[in-house]
Amino acid sequence: MESINQFNIKYRPRKWEDVFGQDTIVRALRKRILSGDYGKAIIFEGLYGCGKTTLAEIYAAAIMSHDKEGNPDWNDPQCRSILDGTFTGDVIRLDGGIDSSKSAMVDILSELNNRPLYSKDRVIIIEESDQLTGASINALLKTLENPCPWNHFILLSMMDKKGIPAAIKSRCQTFKVRPLEISQMMMGMKSILEREGLWGKQEIPQEFFLKGLSYIASVSNGSMRNAVQYLEQCVMNEAWDLKSIRELLDVLDETAIWEILEALLDRTKDENILRKIIGFRTGDEVDHFLNYSVMMLSEAILCKETGVAYEEKNHDRLMRMGTNPNCEKLYYCLTLHPQLSKGYVRGSDLVGCIACYYQGVDFRPGVPVVPNRSEQKITIGTPGYTPPFLESKESSEESSEPKIRQRVLRRSQPDF
Repeated sequence: MESINQFNIKYRPRKWEDVFGQDTIVRALRKRILSGDYGKAIIFEGLYGCGKTTLAEIYAAAIMSHDKEGNPDWNDPQCRSILDGTFTGDVIRLDGGIDSSKSAMVDILSELNNRPLYSKDRVIIIEESDQLTGASINALLKTLENPCPWNHFILLSMMDKKGIPAAIKSRCQTFKVRPLEISQMMMGMKSILEREGLWGKQEIPQEFFLKGLSYIASVSNGSMRNAVQYLEQCVMNEAWDLKSIRELLDVLDETAIWEILEALLDRTKDENILRKIIGFRTGDEVDHFLNYSVMMLSEAILCKETGVAYEEKNHDRLMRMGTNPNCEKLYYCLTLHPQLSKGYVRGSDLVGCIACYYQGVDFRPGVPVVPNRSEQKITIGTPGYTPPFLESKESSEESSEPKIRQRVLRRSQPDF
């Protein structure tokens, strides 16, 4: 197979109709472009890889110059600077994680009072806007309170706990860029394969076009960027069957999570299972595991109580999980453990949580934390509670000064 340029660069959408899975946002933005009412400030908020930067670049370029359908004119020098990544002229790109000091932001924003040099409008794209510091936020807020008619701000933000301050958000129109569905990602990958001349090619088994693309989409977590990168790996390595794709991508799929959950409920000591948990490399893998595990465990509890499963094919499996005596214990451990309530959860945090589960720490509301200490009747949130894995060896001895400070959970408990 001949060398192929990076798919995520080569096939990045450059027209509104090429954007998959964000139809509502595309219609609204195209209408703004055609009406000439660009707005003073908008926010694209969503998870990584769902299209925030793509939408921002198309919209910014269309403000500079567009055709009768509202698509950017990429032959225009201002639009070309966006396409090339140079962002020269009246298109400015800032990074909230880098240009977040007050002096840098003030210097940049102070220049915006001058009229644009090359066109009647100026566009300022602020990536990672949720990473701006307090000083730079105040400088940006002052600019938004007294906007110049030729300036148009585009802010990009992840949907995390910190987010963009409410004072700034209230002065912007927010578009929530949602994760793509499996069918939408499959259509996007089909479009790429068609343009590469690979769709329906006889040398490629039909299994790849059906089961292969479906698997790639299912492990991409709603991120079209992930799906395109995985597709490129499969094409470059000619991995056409499911076994080859799984071995090549080595990602955490639903099948693997089912296997891990069922083993944890049986309190397994299988090294292969435990090594998978310890081996989570990125925060994205941890988030994916936690989100899917909590969803499955909660559905298992609901199935046990009502006999209803979202997908009938999983009914028997969910019923077995729900009737396992450890199901609720594991559910509350994954939802109420203090280390998992942070804004960014690392692999080590998950390992500590699972260690608590194996030590017998019970996070269920109103239940003694550890059965063999039932005479103390200490529960989560009770003054003096300390998880066993945090206790020092001297904790059982009398001491005038406690060794470990009290940890009180502040995460709300889900209702059942």
